[in-house]
Order: sequence, then C-alpha cells, then structure tokens
Amino acid sequence: MKASSNMDKRLRMFAGEMYSACQTGTWCFNRERNVFYSTYPFSDDLRNVLEVNGILQTVVSDQEQPPRPTVLSDNLDLIWIYERADLENGGTLFFMVGPVFLMRLTQETLMKKLAQLTLSVAKRMKFTRILAEAPVVNTMFIEAVSRMLHFAIYDEYLGATEVYVGQRLSDADEEHSDTKDAEVKTETWQERMQNSLLQKPDRSQAEMLEYAHLQELLLQAVRTGTRDAQDAGSVPTGGFHELFRQDSLRSIKDSLLIFQGLCTQAARDGGLPLEEALELEQRGVEAIERATDIAEAARQNWDNYEAFIDAVHQTKQEAQQGISVPIQLTMEYIRQSYRKDIALADLARNVGYTEYYLSRKFTKETGWRIQDYLREVRLEAARVQLLTTRKDIDAISSELRFKSRSHFDRTFKEKTGMTPAVFRKTMGQGTGQTKKS
Repeated sequence: MKASSNMDKRLRMFAGEMYSACQTGTWCFNRERNVFYSTYPFSDDLRNVLEVNGILQTVVSDQEQPPRPTVLSDNLDLIWIYERADLENGGTLFFMVGPVFLMRLTQETLMKKLAQLTLSVAKRMKFTRILAEAPVVNTMFIEAVSRMLHFAIYDEYLGATEVYVGQRLSDADEEHSDTKDAEVKTETWQERMQNSLLQKPDRSQAEMLEYAHLQELLLQAVRTGTRDAQDAGSVPTGGFHELFRQDSLRSIKDSLLIFQGLCTQAARDGGLPLEEALELEQRGVEAIERATDIAEAARQNWDNYEAFIDAVHQTKQEAQQGISVPIQLTMEYIRQSYRKDIALADLARNVGYTEYYLSRKFTKETGWRIQDYLREVRLEAARVQLLTTRKDIDAISSELRFKSRSHFDRTFKEKTGMTPAVFRKTMGQGTGQTKKS
C-alpha cells in the first residue's frame, strides 16, 4: 500500500484543522528521526521527551504491514497516535498526533512522573507547565483521529477494529527483567486501551445527530445571551450528557470539559471579554473535575453554562444601555476597522457629527475617550492573537497599528501587568512564535 499522491496537501490541511479545532499538534518525522514539520508550539522542547521516553524510537522502527494507525502511551501517561506513510518513491515518513491525555493530571503528579526521566530540574519544571496544557480527550476522539489520519495518508476508510493499540512503553522496558510480570502488565495496558477504544457503548447515527443538534442549540444560546431554546423546552435540563449515560464518569467529564471550551468560544463570539470568558471556563473546569458522580458533574456543567449565558446577556445590555445609535455605529466601526489607521475626522463624517461633538458625546455615553476605546479594542485583539496564533510579536504590533514594538510592549504592560512575550509564555495557551521576539 502506497500513500496518496496528494498526501502532503491533505496532511497539512489535517494538521491545521487538528490544531485550530482542539490545540493538538501534528508531527512529521523520517526514519533518521529528523522533524520535517510540527504544528505543536513547543515541538523543540518536547522532542527531548520523545527521545528520552522511547516514543520516537518506537515510531521510526515500525515495519508492520499493512500500515495502520497506532495508539501509544508512555510512562507520563501521554497518548500519541501515529502512522507510517510508505511513499511511491520508496521513502518512508511517520506522522504523529499528540500529546493528549485521557485524564487531567495535577502539576504535582506531572512533576513526579517527569522525575523518572533523566532531565534537569529546570527542564522538568518547564515540561510541567507545557504538558499541563495538553488537551484532555476521550477515547472517541482517539479513535476518530486515528481513522482521520489514515484517510489523510492513504485515502482509505478504516473500521474501529483496525486501529492498533500499541504496548505501553514503560511496560515494554521491563519485559527483559521479568517475563511473567511483564506479561501481566502488558495485558493490563492492552485491556485498558482495547476496552475503551473498541468496546465502548454503541451509539446510533440518530443519537449522534441529536447530540450535534442539542449542542448547537446550547451554544447559540450562549452567543446570543438568551435562554430561548431552554425556555421553549427544546433542550433538556442538564444538557446533552443524558445521551451518554452509559459512559464512565471520566468519559462524561471529558465531554463536559470539551463543551465548556466550546462555551468559551461561543461567549467570545457573543462579545464577552477574553479574560472573563477564560475565567468562567476555568471555574467550570475546576467544578466539573471536583465532581464525584455523573449527576454532580452534569449539574456543575449546566450551572456554568447558564453563567456563560448570563455573562453574555449582561455584556450586551451594558453595551446598549444609554448609548445612542450614532455612538453605537462609531463603536461598531472601530471594532470592525481597528487594523486600519482610524482618523477622528472619518468617524465624525461617518455619523454626520463634528469631531468635537462626537468626541464629547462618545465620552459622555461610554465613559471612554475615543482613542482609549480604540486602544482597548486593539489590546483585546492582541491578547487573542498571542493566545491563539504563532504570529511574531513584532508582526502583531505592526498589524494592530502600534507606533513601535516598544510602544506596544509598554501599552500592553500598562493594561495587563505583563509584556506581550511574558503574557504569551505565562498563559501557556498560545502556539508559540515563529521568530525570536
């Protein structure tokens, strides 16, 4: 079996979609373990872990025929999905997706696991911060990504049973010292992954369509800041978790955590400021993780979901209250055109006011001077780009029309207490930088 002729284009699209949708990295290696590309923001750092924990060696040693997507776990409990691509010219590449977790680990637990590797204390601390942001997924995600990866490489559909579950590397390392003990450990790992990946409760297409429909209703209520769908009885109290009542508590929690992330984006779409949306998400995540049973997890998820709706509703009300139509139009123009040079004369001409009258009326109705409001909108856009893109900070500064990089740094620090570079590093959710900043 040979890889599809347009594999490169398909895989790069796959990699972009994986990261934009769920912040999961995609890697490409050759047999010499050279990294051709990676969408993971900390690929240079994490490559050391791949070498130390044996994942990379296992991947590039794959000779199995026919090629199949394989799920691996290491002694850090990281999950990796990879597949070998046999090329028409006789060459071989390896594509890998990860890292992800099946359950969230505390920083203390991560530190203890990293202590098993031959890493300095400084590197262990750094990797703890990096891995703390690795996505937590469920087994449905792992199976789906495995099959998507195979399709991107070979243009072939796979069934669920054709996803291979590899041996846990920490177990394999001990086989030579005690064969009997190793067999027990390997069987435990195989059972754990095979049962979760291949023997999950069956769900009909109708159930999944119902899930998608309910989820979109719920998210639309967040975007608009209204509870119309719930009030109309089209959404069951407690949300869509009832569709998955056969799942384990951990699987339910994973689904609810993903939903909280979707609520965060929906709230941002509805106008909720970034910091407030992230704060609500964190509150929901912590409450769900503390839950000791499915009913409590669902209740915490629903309570925080309604908090998102209320926050968006309040934001929209505050934006409209006591503000005249010309000032609303001016604010909207600024929010749509902040990447351009905006002159006060243009704003005034747009609503038929003099510059002096517009400035006074804007400040009286909003509490902002026009230049301060414009700066706030640009700083909000800067925070979003720092957290969600790989753009160089100089490029962000220029795109958002700051006079210079030093002016951008100073203005950003006045607002957040951190420079843009420190903000991106500290928040730990950005995708890194492509250039030195």
